[in-house]
Amino acid sequence: MNVTQKNIKVFIDGVPYNIEAESRKLLAMIQEHGTKGDELFAIDCRKEINFFIAYYTLFYSKYKILILKNINPISINSQVLPDFIITDKDNNIEITKTGFLRARQESEELSTCKVIVQTSGSTGPAKYVAWTSQGINYQSIATSKRLEYTNHDCLAVIMPFFSAYALSLINISFHNQIPICFSSSFEPQNVIDACIASKATTIDALPYFYITLLEYMYSNPQALEKFTSKIRAWNCGGDILDQAFAQEWFKYMKKPLLDGYGLSEAGPNVAISGPSCFRLGTVGKALEGTEVKISEDGELLIKNPSIATKYLGKNGQRIVDGSGWLRSGDKACLDEDGFIILYGRK
Repeated sequence: MNVTQKNIKVFIDGVPYNIEAESRKLLAMIQEHGTKGDELFAIDCRKEINFFIAYYTLFYSKYKILILKNINPISINSQVLPDFIITDKDNNIEITKTGFLRARQESEELSTCKVIVQTSGSTGPAKYVAWTSQGINYQSIATSKRLEYTNHDCLAVIMPFFSAYALSLINISFHNQIPICFSSSFEPQNVIDACIASKATTIDALPYFYITLLEYMYSNPQALEKFTSKIRAWNCGGDILDQAFAQEWFKYMKKPLLDGYGLSEAGPNVAISGPSCFRLGTVGKALEGTEVKISEDGELLIKNPSIATKYLGKNGQRIVDGSGWLRSGDKACLDEDGFIILYGRK
């Protein structure tokens, strides 16, 4: 990963934002603590822009990143105890030294990681997995290729930044030098105004946002042409997309919601629909470089270059089997062309 190349255009509510200047301020604050460059920083910012500043600054450095989601750091297991926590209070970014440095238990997974994320916890307590720089590179290249991103695009990311899918989109922006925009509010009109002003070409959002957006379009049809004519792809991730709604969207908007599938353990994206790779009722095909198969009991199995091998924790529970396959816990099938159809949890 080239961590020295920085030339990202960032828009907040359609207004260009000097991310580099804010990043330099934060980096100076970090260096005041006498850091060496290999410390683990937890990000626990409530405001999206502060989260983005922190992530941007740490990503383009040798520091490691831990994404916190409303978790008390004291309760974190001993392999992911952060050396510092970046928070925001009254819109100001603050850095707190934890004193955990000597308490943390080093491991191979931690030593080679760049970003640590939590799992969804859908099958039990949330666990921690490590994403390596190599895995992030793979995800950025494969996902960009499927979604046909270029540096002529501007990505509107309309979802909480701490989610695994949103992080993968931010990583793509960094990797490919693609402009990125976001809105300080997820209200439809705010998002529309932000996208128009920043000349966004694609939107990535949770299913819930698209439901509220379509309702808004029904009652404000004048917004349809001005806004939607500029958006070439409507991408959906981060939660389950109701297929009845997907069909309603397609009927009204004349363009599909491009659904996908992933999980934190896989780095995170596994399968994604793309402008040239789409079929209603599916989550698309596996990304290039990702293998999928269905087990005898109907479970989706996954293998790719970005899968974490073990959870970070005292027991170091393995994520993959002896052949490198990750058991997703989801029931699925493959149609005759390799599109993945999900049926729910196993």
